[in-house]
Amino acid sequence: MRVNLIHNQKWCCTCDKLKPVENFGTRAIGGRYSECKQCTSKRSKDWYYANTERALSNNLINLLRKKVVLKLGARCASPDCLVPGGCTDVRAIQIDHVHNDGAEERKKYGDALGPRGGQKPLSRSKTAAIYQLALEDTSGRYQLLCANCNVIKEHERRREQYRQRRQETANAAS
Repeated sequence: MRVNLIHNQKWCCTCDKLKPVENFGTRAIGGRYSECKQCTSKRSKDWYYANTERALSNNLINLLRKKVVLKLGARCASPDCLVPGGCTDVRAIQIDHVHNDGAEERKKYGDALGPRGGQKPLSRSKTAAIYQLALEDTSGRYQLLCANCNVIKEHERRREQYRQRRQETANAAS
């Protein structure tokens, strides 16, 4: 980082010009970015114009997710949630299949099972299709769980599967 402390100036790594420090954005972890605000803005606009379809797709998926979250109550549905009344932090809220049939649904919309176990994540169009299914659902197949409750539910489901397999092998051996 080339900073002229005497004159409170800094070099932009993109345009390679010496500019006042105020022309550089502040990092959340402290310090300033190495690219000036003007170059950052230009780079962002260039990316948007080069990837307009992708940017609009991101907006559509975010909009669909917000609609699903609002439709399902915008809070964790688990009665055992550690947050009184259910977690409402949208960053932690996840859409859950009540009857644990999410893998079948993801298979129906593509060969990828989602971002688990090193598998490929769903494409944007498949993600949008699943959000659309959740929006159109009237049977109560979906619920919202916070990340913690969702992991606990999955852990309990796998533990029960293990117990059932163990019982079956014990019965077969007898």
